[in-house]
Amino acid sequence: MSVEDLEIKFDQAPMKTAMDVYYEQLLALIPIYKNEKLCLGSTLIGLPFDKEAPQYNNFLVRLLADRTLDYGSPEQLSDDTTLGSPDTSEQFSEQYKSFARLVLNRHLRELPTDVVEKYNFHQNKLTDQLNEYKTRLRALLDEWRAARETNYPGKTDLELELQRATFFNNRKDDVEDLKLRQDAMRRTRVFMTTLLSTGDPRAILAFDVLGAIEDSDQFLPVHAVDEIKYKWDSVWLGNPMNTLGNPTYLDRRASYLNTFDYGTLLKKGERKLEILKTSEHHDSHTRSWSASASGRYGFFFKAKVSASETVATTNAVKAISKVEVVFENLYEVLVGRGSWYNKDVFDKEFIAVGDLEKRLATRLKYAIKSMFIARGLKVYLHFEDEANATYFRQFSASGKGGIKLWGGMLGLGGGGSYNSVSKSDDSKLDRRIVSFADDSDFARMIGYRVEQIHDYVPDGDANPLAKSGSIPLEVMKEILRIQSNTSDFNYDRVLR
Repeated sequence: MSVEDLEIKFDQAPMKTAMDVYYEQLLALIPIYKNEKLCLGSTLIGLPFDKEAPQYNNFLVRLLADRTLDYGSPEQLSDDTTLGSPDTSEQFSEQYKSFARLVLNRHLRELPTDVVEKYNFHQNKLTDQLNEYKTRLRALLDEWRAARETNYPGKTDLELELQRATFFNNRKDDVEDLKLRQDAMRRTRVFMTTLLSTGDPRAILAFDVLGAIEDSDQFLPVHAVDEIKYKWDSVWLGNPMNTLGNPTYLDRRASYLNTFDYGTLLKKGERKLEILKTSEHHDSHTRSWSASASGRYGFFFKAKVSASETVATTNAVKAISKVEVVFENLYEVLVGRGSWYNKDVFDKEFIAVGDLEKRLATRLKYAIKSMFIARGLKVYLHFEDEANATYFRQFSASGKGGIKLWGGMLGLGGGGSYNSVSKSDDSKLDRRIVSFADDSDFARMIGYRVEQIHDYVPDGDANPLAKSGSIPLEVMKEILRIQSNTSDFNYDRVLR
């Protein structure tokens, strides 16, 4: 029997304003301070933190914190609450680097001809030094690979962590040569800074920013199992000999700091949201800094059904009278960009120069200051009668496919769903309730606290320059998998 998608739009749903009410209730839980905004995701992305892998947890936080932000441009803007979505297509640190390079190039054109000639000479010298450094590094890595194939055929670098470190430790003269080459490049950069001192001070700032980014590499593991197995810690990850050649099992990018603590995540602090047919909303989020309304006017319910199930499933969904969303804990994790970041690189006069400068500045107008992470999600669907609840309970447990609510924000059902009234300790619960739950230690990213970096591009003017709308869950998951260098990364564990 063929199976197809059944989709019930919000205008056909029992709770037409469910997403509006959800956002407004969630916003009521989170305090907002001056010059800050809140960016609430259109999907609840699963984050598989591991209590035994703190460096891997740092990787997860950085993966989502190093983001530019995607936002729309409603007619009326306020200074408090916002609804937006994270844009996973661009790293904040890379866009920031591109902007600093634009600033530097602009001021180079204003220097006297003789100074520019000297600067270009040393820029070419620096390029040659970098190429020679990379050539020497590749030769050293080739020698290691040859030794690995001879002595440990079929083994990978990850399996030979100790042997790899020993090899480079025994080649101290070669490693010292690499360090000397790095020192020579730093001296060249210092001399270039001296040349820039004859011009605009902002040129020196931009140059220093670019150098700081290059020197701020932070390596973190992309798999929890690797960190646990090989006992990687911050000291090991900070040893340049262990990260020569940028091994694929480590993620390399500009440094970020965060306050994530697994023990704090496990603390109790229940937060409950309740959406009724009669719930009122005031559109405070759409009147402020809002994403497009595609999610709001998308689907209320979506699932794969057979032709014989269409009518009964539709009737059951329309019999939902209340939805409860409960988090065992809602945890705010502060994040900070490393010493490479200096917002003084932004300058109003420079941003006004042209479309490219303005577009880059728009992407960098807001930066993530903290992440809101929820643990122990529970969803209770209240039905008008027991018959529809019983049907929905059986349908959701059939394993045909996952159920999606509210434009895909909540993914429920499949083989992982459970029925609260079938458990002996829940026998007194109303049989008109069907419940779903994450594992108690499973976390989801709810949204961000956002700080304004500059105000040189008004939100209302930014719409043509920046992308707008929500990022589909499947697109976000695929991008995150690519960036984490792994094909089996589970960002979307089925509720159970």
